[in-house]
Amino acid sequence: MRKLKILGIITSNSAVGFYRIYQPLKMLEKLGLAELKLTPNFNWGKTEGTKPFPDLKWFSTDDDTFYPDIIVAERHEAPQYIALINGIAKGYGVPLVMDTDDDVHLVRPYNPGYMSYNPNSPNLPYNTKLMSMPQVSAITVSTPQLKERHLEYGKPIYVVPNSIDLKTRSFPKKNHKGKIRIGWLGSACHYENLQIIRQAVADIVSNFPQVEFIFTNLHNDIWANPPKEVINRMKPICQYFGCKEYHPYCQGSYVAFDKYAKFINRLNLDIGLAPLYDNAFNRAKSNLRILEYWADKVAVVASPVREYRTTIKNGQNGLLAKERIDWYNSIKKLILDKDLRGKLQENGFKSLGINWSAEKQALKLYKVYKEIIKNHGRTSLSRIQKNSGI
Repeated sequence: MRKLKILGIITSNSAVGFYRIYQPLKMLEKLGLAELKLTPNFNWGKTEGTKPFPDLKWFSTDDDTFYPDIIVAERHEAPQYIALINGIAKGYGVPLVMDTDDDVHLVRPYNPGYMSYNPNSPNLPYNTKLMSMPQVSAITVSTPQLKERHLEYGKPIYVVPNSIDLKTRSFPKKNHKGKIRIGWLGSACHYENLQIIRQAVADIVSNFPQVEFIFTNLHNDIWANPPKEVINRMKPICQYFGCKEYHPYCQGSYVAFDKYAKFINRLNLDIGLAPLYDNAFNRAKSNLRILEYWADKVAVVASPVREYRTTIKNGQNGLLAKERIDWYNSIKKLILDKDLRGKLQENGFKSLGINWSAEKQALKLYKVYKEIIKNHGRTSLSRIQKNSGI
Protein backbone atom coordinates (compact mmCIF):
# COMPACT_ATOMS: atom_id res chain seq x y z
CA MET A 1 0.00 0.00 0.00
CA ARG A 2 1.20 3.47 -0.88
CA LYS A 3 2.38 5.72 1.92
CA LEU A 4 0.22 8.79 2.45
CA LYS A 5 1.85 12.10 3.22
CA ILE A 6 -0.19 13.55 6.07
CA LEU A 7 0.04 17.01 7.60
CA GLY A 8 -1.35 16.63 11.13
CA ILE A 9 -2.49 19.76 12.96
CA ILE A 10 -2.79 19.07 16.70
CA THR A 11 -3.96 21.96 18.88
CA SER A 12 -4.33 20.48 22.38
CA ASN A 13 -2.02 18.79 24.84
CA SER A 14 -4.86 16.58 26.03
CA ALA A 15 -6.52 13.21 25.59
CA VAL A 16 -8.46 14.57 22.59
CA GLY A 17 -5.36 15.61 20.68
CA PHE A 18 -3.63 12.39 21.64
CA TYR A 19 -6.33 9.83 20.89
CA ARG A 20 -7.93 11.56 17.91
CA ILE A 21 -4.87 12.79 15.99
CA TYR A 22 -1.46 11.92 17.46
CA GLN A 23 -1.88 8.20 18.25
CA PRO A 24 -3.77 7.27 15.03
CA LEU A 25 -1.30 9.10 12.79
CA LYS A 26 1.73 7.71 14.62
CA MET A 27 0.27 4.21 14.26
CA LEU A 28 -0.12 4.76 10.50
CA GLU A 29 3.54 5.78 10.44
CA LYS A 30 4.52 2.74 12.53
CA LEU A 31 2.69 0.43 10.09
CA GLY A 32 4.52 2.01 7.15
CA LEU A 33 1.34 3.56 5.77
CA ALA A 34 2.12 7.24 6.27
CA GLU A 35 4.83 9.86 6.25
CA LEU A 36 3.98 12.54 8.79
CA LYS A 37 4.54 16.17 9.51
CA LEU A 38 2.98 17.09 12.88
CA THR A 39 2.68 20.59 14.34
CA PRO A 40 5.53 21.19 16.80
CA ASN A 41 3.45 23.05 19.40
CA PHE A 42 0.44 21.48 21.10
CA ASN A 43 -2.06 23.28 23.37
CA TRP A 44 -2.77 26.39 21.32
CA GLY A 45 -4.99 29.25 22.37
CA LYS A 46 -5.20 32.46 24.36
CA THR A 47 -5.53 31.11 27.90
CA GLU A 48 -2.71 31.19 30.41
CA GLY A 49 -0.13 28.47 29.87
CA THR A 50 -0.97 27.71 26.26
CA LYS A 51 1.50 27.99 23.40
CA PRO A 52 1.22 30.20 20.31
CA PHE A 53 0.45 28.82 16.89
CA PRO A 54 3.50 27.51 15.02
CA ASP A 55 5.28 30.07 12.88
CA LEU A 56 3.77 30.10 9.40
CA LYS A 57 7.17 29.23 7.96
CA TRP A 58 6.84 25.82 9.64
CA PHE A 59 3.96 24.87 7.36
CA SER A 60 5.77 25.61 4.12
CA THR A 61 9.05 27.23 3.11
CA ASP A 62 10.77 27.56 -0.24
CA ASP A 63 13.00 24.58 0.51
CA ASP A 64 10.27 22.45 2.09
CA THR A 65 10.04 19.10 0.28
CA PHE A 66 7.03 17.81 2.27
CA TYR A 67 3.89 18.20 0.17
CA PRO A 68 0.91 16.48 1.84
CA ASP A 69 -1.71 14.31 0.20
CA ILE A 70 -4.14 15.24 2.96
CA ILE A 71 -4.39 17.59 5.97
CA VAL A 72 -5.88 16.25 9.21
CA ALA A 73 -6.79 18.90 11.80
CA GLU A 74 -8.12 18.88 15.35
CA ARG A 75 -11.20 21.04 15.98
CA HIS A 76 -10.34 24.45 17.43
CA GLU A 77 -12.66 27.47 17.48
CA ALA A 78 -10.17 30.37 17.60
CA PRO A 79 -10.86 32.68 14.60
CA GLN A 80 -7.15 32.90 13.79
CA TYR A 81 -7.04 29.09 13.63
CA ILE A 82 -9.95 29.02 11.21
CA ALA A 83 -8.17 31.52 8.97
CA LEU A 84 -4.90 29.59 9.29
CA ILE A 85 -6.12 26.18 8.22
CA ASN A 86 -8.39 27.66 5.56
CA GLY A 87 -5.36 29.36 3.99
CA ILE A 88 -3.18 26.26 4.31
CA ALA A 89 -5.79 24.03 2.67
CA LYS A 90 -6.23 26.50 -0.20
CA GLY A 91 -2.50 26.81 -0.62
CA TYR A 92 -1.86 23.09 -0.86
CA GLY A 93 -5.05 22.30 -2.76
CA VAL A 94 -5.46 18.97 -0.94
CA PRO A 95 -8.38 17.67 1.16
CA LEU A 96 -8.75 18.99 4.70
CA VAL A 97 -10.25 16.62 7.27
CA MET A 98 -11.66 18.14 10.46
CA ASP A 99 -11.88 15.84 13.48
CA THR A 100 -14.15 16.31 16.50
CA ASP A 101 -14.80 14.19 19.58
CA ASP A 102 -17.59 16.14 21.33
CA ASP A 103 -20.87 17.86 20.57
CA VAL A 104 -19.87 21.35 21.72
CA HIS A 105 -23.38 22.71 21.06
CA LEU A 106 -24.81 20.57 23.88
CA VAL A 107 -22.26 21.03 26.70
CA ARG A 108 -23.92 20.78 30.12
CA PRO A 109 -23.86 23.63 32.72
CA TYR A 110 -21.96 21.50 35.28
CA ASN A 111 -19.19 20.87 32.76
CA PRO A 112 -16.26 23.34 33.00
CA GLY A 113 -16.42 23.51 29.20
CA TYR A 114 -19.75 25.32 29.56
CA MET A 115 -17.76 28.53 30.17
CA SER A 116 -16.52 28.24 26.59
CA TYR A 117 -19.62 26.70 24.99
CA ASN A 118 -22.65 28.24 26.69
CA PRO A 119 -25.42 29.58 24.41
CA ASN A 120 -23.96 33.10 24.51
CA SER A 121 -20.40 32.06 23.69
CA PRO A 122 -18.86 33.22 20.37
CA ASN A 123 -17.21 29.79 20.16
CA LEU A 124 -20.46 28.20 18.98
CA PRO A 125 -20.86 30.29 15.79
CA TYR A 126 -17.10 29.91 15.24
CA ASN A 127 -17.54 26.15 15.49
CA THR A 128 -20.33 26.26 12.93
CA LYS A 129 -18.16 28.37 10.63
CA LEU A 130 -15.24 25.96 11.04
CA MET A 131 -17.24 22.85 10.21
CA SER A 132 -19.03 24.56 7.30
CA MET A 133 -15.92 25.93 5.55
CA PRO A 134 -15.76 25.02 1.85
CA GLN A 135 -12.16 23.93 2.37
CA VAL A 136 -13.26 21.17 4.77
CA SER A 137 -13.54 18.08 2.58
CA ALA A 138 -14.75 15.68 5.29
CA ILE A 139 -15.35 15.36 9.02
CA THR A 140 -14.22 12.46 11.20
CA VAL A 141 -16.01 11.74 14.47
CA SER A 142 -15.75 9.13 17.21
CA THR A 143 -19.38 7.96 17.44
CA PRO A 144 -22.49 7.42 15.29
CA GLN A 145 -24.35 10.00 17.40
CA LEU A 146 -21.76 12.64 16.49
CA LYS A 147 -22.14 11.71 12.85
CA GLU A 148 -25.90 12.29 13.09
CA ARG A 149 -25.33 15.65 14.79
CA HIS A 150 -22.86 16.83 12.12
CA LEU A 151 -24.88 15.93 9.03
CA GLU A 152 -26.20 19.50 8.95
CA TYR A 153 -22.82 20.74 7.71
CA GLY A 154 -23.25 18.99 4.38
CA LYS A 155 -19.91 17.16 4.52
CA PRO A 156 -18.99 13.50 4.16
CA ILE A 157 -18.73 12.18 7.71
CA TYR A 158 -16.73 9.13 8.79
CA VAL A 159 -17.05 7.38 12.14
CA VAL A 160 -13.52 6.54 13.33
CA PRO A 161 -13.76 5.05 16.85
CA ASN A 162 -11.21 5.75 19.53
CA SER A 163 -8.63 3.03 20.10
CA ILE A 164 -5.81 1.95 22.42
CA ASP A 165 -2.23 1.01 21.55
CA LEU A 166 -1.85 -2.12 23.68
CA LYS A 167 1.92 -2.11 23.14
CA THR A 168 2.06 0.76 25.66
CA ARG A 169 0.54 -1.35 28.46
CA SER A 170 1.83 -3.94 30.92
CA PHE A 171 -0.08 -6.04 33.43
CA PRO A 172 1.18 -6.35 37.00
CA LYS A 173 -0.42 -9.07 39.09
CA LYS A 174 -3.52 -7.77 40.88
CA ASN A 175 -2.46 -8.55 44.42
CA HIS A 176 -3.29 -5.92 47.03
CA LYS A 177 -2.78 -8.04 50.17
CA GLY A 178 -6.44 -8.93 50.46
CA LYS A 179 -7.71 -5.52 49.34
CA ILE A 180 -9.95 -4.91 46.33
CA ARG A 181 -9.19 -1.69 44.51
CA ILE A 182 -12.07 0.18 42.84
CA GLY A 183 -11.52 3.35 40.85
CA TRP A 184 -13.06 6.20 38.95
CA LEU A 185 -10.66 8.09 36.67
CA GLY A 186 -11.62 11.08 34.57
CA SER A 187 -11.65 14.84 34.20
CA ALA A 188 -13.50 17.59 36.07
CA CYS A 189 -16.06 17.52 33.24
CA HIS A 190 -17.78 14.58 34.97
CA TYR A 191 -18.85 16.23 38.21
CA GLU A 192 -22.52 15.84 37.24
CA ASN A 193 -22.11 12.20 36.18
CA LEU A 194 -20.40 11.30 39.44
CA GLN A 195 -23.62 12.06 41.32
CA ILE A 196 -24.89 8.73 39.94
CA ILE A 197 -22.38 6.72 41.97
CA ARG A 198 -21.86 9.04 44.95
CA GLN A 199 -24.03 7.18 47.45
CA ALA A 200 -23.32 3.70 46.08
CA VAL A 201 -19.56 4.21 46.45
CA ALA A 202 -19.94 5.62 49.97
CA ASP A 203 -22.05 2.62 50.98
CA ILE A 204 -19.65 0.12 49.40
CA VAL A 205 -16.62 1.54 51.19
CA SER A 206 -18.53 1.62 54.50
CA ASN A 207 -19.82 -1.97 54.19
CA PHE A 208 -16.73 -3.71 52.77
CA PRO A 209 -13.54 -3.08 54.78
CA GLN A 210 -11.43 -4.84 52.12
CA VAL A 211 -12.28 -2.14 49.53
CA GLU A 212 -10.07 0.80 48.56
CA PHE A 213 -11.60 3.48 46.35
CA ILE A 214 -9.28 5.61 44.20
CA PHE A 215 -10.60 8.65 42.36
CA THR A 216 -9.55 11.68 40.35
CA ASN A 217 -10.08 14.77 42.51
CA LEU A 218 -10.10 17.52 39.90
CA HIS A 219 -13.69 18.35 40.88
CA ASN A 220 -15.29 19.44 44.16
CA ASP A 221 -15.67 16.68 46.73
CA ILE A 222 -18.78 14.64 45.96
CA TRP A 223 -18.08 12.12 48.70
CA ALA A 224 -19.28 14.59 51.38
CA ASN A 225 -16.20 14.44 53.64
CA PRO A 226 -16.02 10.70 54.31
CA PRO A 227 -16.07 9.54 57.96
CA LYS A 228 -12.71 9.02 59.66
CA GLU A 229 -13.16 5.26 59.72
CA VAL A 230 -13.21 5.06 55.89
CA ILE A 231 -11.19 8.07 54.79
CA ASN A 232 -7.95 6.06 54.69
CA ARG A 233 -9.59 3.79 52.09
CA MET A 234 -10.86 6.63 49.86
CA LYS A 235 -7.76 7.84 48.07
CA PRO A 236 -7.69 10.87 45.76
CA ILE A 237 -5.00 10.36 43.15
CA CYS A 238 -3.14 13.50 44.23
CA GLN A 239 -1.81 11.28 47.04
CA TYR A 240 0.12 9.40 44.35
CA PHE A 241 1.88 12.68 43.50
CA GLY A 242 3.05 13.57 46.99
CA CYS A 243 -0.02 14.98 48.77
CA LYS A 244 -0.12 13.55 52.29
CA GLU A 245 -3.70 14.37 53.28
CA TYR A 246 -7.18 13.79 51.93
CA HIS A 247 -7.86 16.60 49.44
CA PRO A 248 -11.46 17.03 48.22
CA TYR A 249 -10.07 19.06 45.32
CA CYS A 250 -6.51 19.24 44.02
CA GLN A 251 -5.08 20.46 40.73
CA GLY A 252 -2.06 18.28 41.50
CA SER A 253 -4.07 15.26 40.38
CA TYR A 254 -3.89 16.20 36.69
CA VAL A 255 -2.09 13.56 34.61
CA ALA A 256 -0.71 14.55 31.19
CA PHE A 257 -1.78 12.31 28.31
CA ASP A 258 1.75 11.07 27.64
CA LYS A 259 1.97 9.72 31.21
CA TYR A 260 -1.64 8.58 31.58
CA ALA A 261 -1.22 4.97 30.43
CA LYS A 262 1.63 4.28 32.84
CA PHE A 263 -0.24 5.99 35.65
CA ILE A 264 -3.36 3.85 35.24
CA ASN A 265 -1.13 0.80 35.15
CA ARG A 266 0.50 1.91 38.39
CA LEU A 267 -2.89 2.12 40.14
CA ASN A 268 -3.53 -1.56 39.33
CA LEU A 269 -7.32 -1.38 39.68
CA ASP A 270 -9.59 -4.41 40.03
CA ILE A 271 -12.86 -2.64 39.20
CA GLY A 272 -13.42 0.56 37.18
CA LEU A 273 -16.58 2.69 37.22
CA ALA A 274 -17.97 4.55 34.20
CA PRO A 275 -21.12 6.53 35.14
CA LEU A 276 -22.95 8.70 32.59
CA TYR A 277 -26.35 10.36 32.73
CA ASP A 278 -28.48 9.67 29.68
CA ASN A 279 -28.64 13.10 28.07
CA ALA A 280 -28.03 14.52 24.60
CA PHE A 281 -24.41 15.49 25.30
CA ASN A 282 -23.44 12.13 26.79
CA ARG A 283 -25.11 10.12 24.02
CA ALA A 284 -22.42 11.49 21.70
CA LYS A 285 -19.59 10.42 24.02
CA SER A 286 -17.28 7.59 23.00
CA ASN A 287 -16.46 4.44 24.96
CA LEU A 288 -12.90 5.60 25.69
CA ARG A 289 -13.24 5.34 29.49
CA ILE A 290 -14.20 1.68 29.13
CA LEU A 291 -11.33 1.04 26.72
CA GLU A 292 -8.87 2.65 29.14
CA TYR A 293 -10.00 0.35 31.93
CA TRP A 294 -9.97 -2.71 29.67
CA ALA A 295 -6.45 -1.95 28.50
CA ASP A 296 -5.31 -2.56 32.09
CA LYS A 297 -7.52 -5.63 32.52
CA VAL A 298 -9.96 -3.88 34.85
CA ALA A 299 -13.53 -5.19 35.31
CA VAL A 300 -15.98 -2.44 34.30
CA VAL A 301 -19.35 -1.29 35.60
CA ALA A 302 -20.90 1.29 33.26
CA SER A 303 -24.10 3.24 32.65
CA PRO A 304 -26.32 1.93 29.82
CA VAL A 305 -25.88 5.07 27.69
CA ARG A 306 -25.48 4.80 23.93
CA GLU A 307 -21.80 3.86 23.26
CA TYR A 308 -21.36 2.26 26.67
CA ARG A 309 -24.45 0.14 26.07
CA THR A 310 -23.24 -1.08 22.67
CA THR A 311 -19.72 -1.77 23.97
CA ILE A 312 -20.61 -3.70 27.14
CA LYS A 313 -22.19 -7.13 26.75
CA ASN A 314 -23.80 -7.33 30.17
CA GLY A 315 -22.34 -10.15 32.24
CA GLN A 316 -19.83 -11.09 29.54
CA ASN A 317 -17.26 -8.30 29.30
CA GLY A 318 -18.71 -5.88 31.87
CA LEU A 319 -21.80 -4.96 33.88
CA LEU A 320 -24.39 -2.28 33.14
CA ALA A 321 -25.99 -0.32 35.99
CA LYS A 322 -28.59 2.42 35.85
CA GLU A 323 -30.11 3.19 39.27
CA ARG A 324 -28.19 3.62 42.53
CA ILE A 325 -29.22 0.19 43.77
CA ASP A 326 -28.02 -1.34 40.48
CA TRP A 327 -24.60 0.27 40.96
CA TYR A 328 -24.36 -0.95 44.54
CA ASN A 329 -25.39 -4.50 43.66
CA SER A 330 -23.10 -4.69 40.61
CA ILE A 331 -20.06 -3.51 42.55
CA LYS A 332 -20.95 -5.82 45.45
CA LYS A 333 -21.22 -8.77 43.06
CA LEU A 334 -17.73 -8.12 41.69
CA ILE A 335 -16.28 -7.73 45.18
CA LEU A 336 -17.68 -11.06 46.35
CA ASP A 337 -17.27 -13.09 43.14
CA LYS A 338 -13.59 -13.33 42.25
CA ASP A 339 -14.27 -15.63 39.29
CA LEU A 340 -16.75 -13.20 37.73
CA ARG A 341 -14.34 -10.36 38.31
CA GLY A 342 -11.57 -12.26 36.56
CA LYS A 343 -13.87 -13.24 33.69
CA LEU A 344 -14.85 -9.62 33.02
CA GLN A 345 -11.23 -8.50 33.23
CA GLU A 346 -10.09 -11.04 30.63
CA ASN A 347 -13.11 -10.71 28.33
CA GLY A 348 -12.94 -6.92 28.39
CA PHE A 349 -9.29 -7.03 27.36
CA LYS A 350 -10.12 -9.48 24.56
CA SER A 351 -12.98 -7.26 23.34
CA LEU A 352 -10.60 -4.33 23.19
CA GLY A 353 -8.08 -6.28 21.13
CA ILE A 354 -10.73 -7.50 18.70
CA ASN A 355 -12.58 -4.24 18.10
CA TRP A 356 -10.59 -1.23 19.32
CA SER A 357 -6.87 -1.91 18.95
CA ALA A 358 -4.87 0.99 17.51
CA GLU A 359 -3.50 -1.22 14.71
CA LYS A 360 -6.93 -2.28 13.45
CA GLN A 361 -8.39 1.21 13.64
CA ALA A 362 -5.35 2.61 11.80
CA LEU A 363 -6.02 0.26 8.88
CA LYS A 364 -9.61 1.52 8.74
CA LEU A 365 -8.39 5.10 8.94
CA TYR A 366 -6.00 4.53 6.04
CA LYS A 367 -8.96 3.42 3.88
CA VAL A 368 -10.95 6.48 4.98
CA TYR A 369 -8.16 8.88 4.04
CA LYS A 370 -7.63 7.10 0.70
CA GLU A 371 -11.32 7.50 -0.10
CA ILE A 372 -11.32 11.19 0.87
CA ILE A 373 -8.27 11.82 -1.33
CA LYS A 374 -9.81 9.91 -4.22
CA ASN A 375 -13.09 11.80 -3.99
CA HIS A 376 -11.59 15.24 -3.41
CA GLY A 377 -13.27 17.78 -5.66
CA ARG A 378 -15.02 15.33 -7.96
CA THR A 379 -17.47 13.02 -6.18
CA SER A 380 -20.97 14.04 -5.17
CA LEU A 381 -21.81 14.27 -1.49
CA SER A 382 -24.63 11.75 -1.79
CA ARG A 383 -22.31 9.09 -3.18
CA ILE A 384 -19.69 9.66 -0.47
CA GLN A 385 -22.26 9.80 2.32
CA LYS A 386 -23.64 6.45 1.28
CA ASN A 387 -20.32 4.77 1.96
CA SER A 388 -19.05 6.75 4.97
CA GLY A 389 -20.31 4.70 7.90
CA ILE A 390 -16.93 3.24 8.84
